[in-house]
Amino acid sequence: MNEAASIAAFGTALHAAFDRFKMEEAVIRAKETEDVAAGKAPLGLALESMLERPTRRFLIDPMLRELGWDPDDPHQVTEEARSWAENGDRLYFDYLGLNGSRAPALLVEAKGADAKPVRPPRGTNVSGRAMAVLVNEALGSLKAGGKPSAVVAQWAEWLDDLRTYVRSLGRVERNTLRRVVITAGRWLIIFTNPIAAFIDDNAPQSGTIYCYLSLEEIAESYAEIYRLLARSRLTSTLPLTLKLGEALKVLKPSALAETYRGDVVATRISGGVRGEYPTRAVYPAVVLLSGGLAFAVADYTAQPLEEPREAAGPGTGQATRPLLDLGLSSVVAIEPDERLAVFLSDNLGRTSGGRLKVLTSCLLDTDLPEAAFDLGIAATAFHWVEPIAGLARVRRLLRPAVGGRCDGTSFRWALVALLRDLKAAQPVLEQAVGKPFAVASI
Repeated sequence: MNEAASIAAFGTALHAAFDRFKMEEAVIRAKETEDVAAGKAPLGLALESMLERPTRRFLIDPMLRELGWDPDDPHQVTEEARSWAENGDRLYFDYLGLNGSRAPALLVEAKGADAKPVRPPRGTNVSGRAMAVLVNEALGSLKAGGKPSAVVAQWAEWLDDLRTYVRSLGRVERNTLRRVVITAGRWLIIFTNPIAAFIDDNAPQSGTIYCYLSLEEIAESYAEIYRLLARSRLTSTLPLTLKLGEALKVLKPSALAETYRGDVVATRISGGVRGEYPTRAVYPAVVLLSGGLAFAVADYTAQPLEEPREAAGPGTGQATRPLLDLGLSSVVAIEPDERLAVFLSDNLGRTSGGRLKVLTSCLLDTDLPEAAFDLGIAATAFHWVEPIAGLARVRRLLRPAVGGRCDGTSFRWALVALLRDLKAAQPVLEQAVGKPFAVASI
């Protein structure tokens, strides 16, 4: 289907979705009237929550689906995606649209159907252009640390929430985020430059904010909305790794800017139900640059290089050497690869003055005394260890701590929340989470 046909199909789907929602809304409102009359529900209290589900089901879901963002496909859309604010509060994105690398490209905040569009305090409804100006002024006030006076308090809170959501993304995720949307189905606001709107110090340009005030206006503007939000326009739908036959079909030789030799590194979960563990396989590849994107054409028929089970260790000593330089009196390095263990002993052991001991083993198999260590460090290796057993093992090896030093980074908050989730899911971690586990900047 070409884009013109896709735009027409989007317009038809919008009208059908609006008709279905109006029918569902009539039923819900009639039911609320009956419940209030019968004394089963207070007036207006339950309606907002009652309308939230059909708003998403009959308005937002169909709109996203026809734009190429399928809410039923976790590779395209994640609902209730989690993040963490800078103060450690947990956040939930209603919809997070993903690109081919599963990085965020679209953020959608959904409101109930009765939520009102932007308007000034003590004012009436305004036009779409005036609404964009109000939003622009409110965001400028929020960035300056003030209280927005251009919009009603509810909208000041919603815009501040959107700032918090976007600010919670990492640097890479911010670079891939193309659009932010807030909608109640009946109205729709699109931010075409999310970083300028929510991150940069200055107020955004109102011309980068598109506002649609009603179902009718959304239906009339379907072509413009499609061009602003279609997944095919915001992301590359090609996978980043291709087989040779796939590459020959989709990549034209004349469109190739540069070529490199490279590798594709694939992480998989191996083993049985009771003994799952991650393995990493490395395949030879040719990296092609085309249209500003990099594609790896991999030879998956070749025998891959694979790391051994629980291949977690100090490797060549990039993190071990700084620890010795800090003057630690004793360092025990656990390295499962015999070749790297010999390398460590030869290159660091001889100059450590007997402070470095290298064990050729895996964390879960090594024979070490319990409660014998003050500090456990995994620079970039712990993700190879089965997390539940690994955390419990480290806890037994460490002495009880007096306290821990934590920094204030979002990574720290994310890790703390992850450990809490693991603790709730696995009773074995009841004593493992907390002190002495902490994230420290070295």
